[in-house]
Amino acid sequence: MSGDWETAEGILDKYPEEVKTRMNTEGQTALHIATAASHTHFVEQLINKIPDEENTSGYLNIKTDTSVRPDDEGNAATGNTAFFYAAASGNVKIAQIMLEKNKDLAMIEGRGNVLPIHIAALLGRGKMVRYLYKETKYELQATQIEDLIAFLVALINADIYVVFTAAFTVPGGIGPDNGIPIYSTGFGLKFLPYRMQYP
Repeated sequence: MSGDWETAEGILDKYPEEVKTRMNTEGQTALHIATAASHTHFVEQLINKIPDEENTSGYLNIKTDTSVRPDDEGNAATGNTAFFYAAASGNVKIAQIMLEKNKDLAMIEGRGNVLPIHIAALLGRGKMVRYLYKETKYELQATQIEDLIAFLVALINADIYVVFTAAFTVPGGIGPDNGIPIYSTGFGLKFLPYRMQYP
């Protein structure tokens, strides 16, 4: 994708329904492709062309086609939103544009039931991880312990220690967030052997 918004806008003005069309065998829409290519201006213009109620309820929630690439067991896998692609690419500006329209995007799991913040950590996107943590720190508290452990391992492997310290705190302790790091209590350290299970 070249990021030529003027040409795309002409097509969308003539055929507005095409904005939701899946453009390839992966089931990606124009928004998925533009996000993956980090075409920030294109993404912003595309999202602004969609009515707010559609951005909130549907367009930004479109996932890639899950029937094309099943998981390792052959089952249909959860697809990825364009926001998930933004998290993976590390483009914080695109993530901000999308979250302004729909705050729920940051907690929609992608393929493999991985949250956007987790994929950002796995790929070493430190700025994105810090931004997403700031936006989701309260929602993350409701995450399954196994998922938090996997996230912890990703943070350690990517050397993202600031988020590691902030994310793994125990409420009611001391410090600016009224919590103490879990790893300093020994609670977090008992989970470190799980690192061996993640290549």
